[in-house]
Amino acid sequence: MKVLFSIDVNDHPEKLVGLAMPLLKQLGATVDLVYLSEARMHIPAGTGELAKIRYAEWQEVCDREEAGLRLMMQLLPEEIQGRVLIEPGVARTELPPLTRDYDLLVMGTHGMRSGITRLMLGSVADTLVRQAHCPVTILR
Repeated sequence: MKVLFSIDVNDHPEKLVGLAMPLLKQLGATVDLVYLSEARMHIPAGTGELAKIRYAEWQEVCDREEAGLRLMMQLLPEEIQGRVLIEPGVARTELPPLTRDYDLLVMGTHGMRSGITRLMLGSVADTLVRQAHCPVTILR
């Protein structure tokens, strides 16, 4: 079984990995971790010192994201570790196509939106449950 595990490296991912661990072990799955990075959507351009500073800051953010995701992979037992994927974009739009080659998507939710906010903005989890090309397990 192939599992795509969507992680937000900026939102206590170690807790989410801990919650998912029993399920992932039980399934005997190969787990690929994915992080959708908004920062990677906007590569700084330009010339001069300010552009160099912006690019260095951007590269630092990208390096932190990658290090965080690799750290989360190390928390998984070696026998279920798969690939580490960092893609530019946002989960709502970029994650559904990535699910085509997987048997299960595992992701977390904040569960904090309700009422008008949820009605107007929707929920990423709701969107993915409807648009993913495989079953979805949501952890909270």
